[in-house]
Amino acid sequence: DLQTQTHMGAFAGHTDYLHAIAVRPHHSQVVTGSEDGTVKIWDINTMEDVHTLTPTHTACSGAITLKSPPRKAKTVPKTTFEGFVSSVSVDDNDSWLMCAGGWGGANVFHLGS
Repeated sequence: DLQTQTHMGAFAGHTDYLHAIAVRPHHSQVVTGSEDGTVKIWDINTMEDVHTLTPTHTACSGAITLKSPPRKAKTVPKTTFEGFVSSVSVDDNDSWLMCAGGWGGANVFHLGS
């Protein structure tokens, strides 16, 4: 509460550092991305984790993977997921979630279903 400067609660559930946060105002939800390699969707009112997504390095059901060009400094094997989620974003229509991280690509999830 800003007037009383009272902490109203916390979103607890990631097992490592939090790197990214986005708000889904039409659904009263918050989306977080973490060093633990997961994306969580939280209910703002209950502060509970309502969905946990694990982005992948390769395309999977429900996700489209956009690969960035290979870097000379680090080669990421195509069969492994390299750790952290560094960014999350939700489109203006609140229908799509994109996340990116240590695997050198981005995943897109449809939030409509």
